[in-house]
Amino acid sequence: LNHFFDQVGNEQGVAYRVLTASSCVPIPGFDVERLPTWAQKPCRDQIAAVAKALPEVDRVIVAGMWQYQMQSQAFTKALTDFLSATAGANKNVVVLAQVPMFETDVQRVRRFTELVLSAPLTFNREWQAANQQVKAIADRTPGVRFLDFSSSSFFAAAPYEQGLLIYRDSHHLNEVGASRYGHYAAQQLQRAFDQPQSNVSLKP
Repeated sequence: LNHFFDQVGNEQGVAYRVLTASSCVPIPGFDVERLPTWAQKPCRDQIAAVAKALPEVDRVIVAGMWQYQMQSQAFTKALTDFLSATAGANKNVVVLAQVPMFETDVQRVRRFTELVLSAPLTFNREWQAANQQVKAIADRTPGVRFLDFSSSSFFAAAPYEQGLLIYRDSHHLNEVGASRYGHYAAQQLQRAFDQPQSNVSLKP
């Protein structure tokens, strides 16, 4: 996220602040208790940081590993309430779809590719259903935009993009991938923010 928003911010001339914690989407009502003990305090700290920062910002982008988070009914309610309250406070709110996830070890695929050997590449399909769940929440919340790049040209050859490996593991982009993703998304994010506040879902 840091490399992604560094790139987006540089291209938009905007400073983004990334507030995140392991396995946590730091919004009020997040069910911290389901996280491992070591992850609970950082999550609570970032929830408090988000609450403190919100009055001072006019743009809010929410991202997460939705296939993990949307298994929780408590989280689904927390996300619904957060998006509604934040957009209702006249913030520009964009929710990013989860990036594609693989069952395959992408580093193994890279090694086989370099040896000019074929390696099977298998997508994990749970992220697609989770993206649709989050999209449904965003679509019924006035003023919230859902941006889904998972079927875009950027991920067409995933885990590669223009011949370079952009994934670090099955579900995280590496530094190169995150920066390239930011470059790809920057203009469309700006377009989403420039649109009048309305109920709109964008799928580039």
